[in-house]
This record gives sequence, structure tokens and C-alpha cells, in this order.
Amino acid sequence: MKMQTSVRVEKEFYNQAKEIFEKFGLSFGDAVNIFLAKVVMEKGIPFDLKLPSKDLEKRVNNIKKNIKKENILKEFEKISKNRVKPQIKYHPKMEDEINNDLF
Repeated sequence: MKMQTSVRVEKEFYNQAKEIFEKFGLSFGDAVNIFLAKVVMEKGIPFDLKLPSKDLEKRVNNIKKNIKKENILKEFEKISKNRVKPQIKYHPKMEDEINNDLF
């Protein structure tokens, strides 16, 4: 027995997937039914779902830290060129200390 349901999907994924399904002679509904049958047969998602590796997490965190360092240095540069007034008062050696801690 068939039933009707609706799902919200990303338009771009839908369009690209639909083109692939058509090459196999499948409708979108056929492809969804194949996916559902495979879920039932395997009693789970029919492909691996993985969290990022520790190495990838380290790389992402390093990129984020570098971006943060660059933004801090840009702000100090703006302050030193008197383009903006500092929002807080700080000791003159603060920039050196921050640079030493960040690098």
C-alpha cells in the first residue's frame, strides 16, 4: 500500500539528484522508495555518517585561531593609525603581550 507524504529539501540538491535519477529511469518517488527500502533492510542509514577526524578538527581550529589573530592585529593597526579610537584603555605593552601569546 502506498501513501503520500511531503518533505522539504534543498532545491539545488533536489534538481541535481532528479537529473541523476532520470538517467536511471527513476522518478524522485522511486528513488525515495529505494532509499527507504535500503534503510529497512540494513536497519539503519545505508551509508556511513562520520564526525570529523581529530586531525581535521585541529586544522579547522588552527584556521579559526589564525583568522582571530589577523583580526586582532588589524584592529591594533587601525588604532595605531588613529583611524578609530580605542574602545578600552590598555597598557602600552599590551600589543606586544598579545602578539607573544597569540604566536
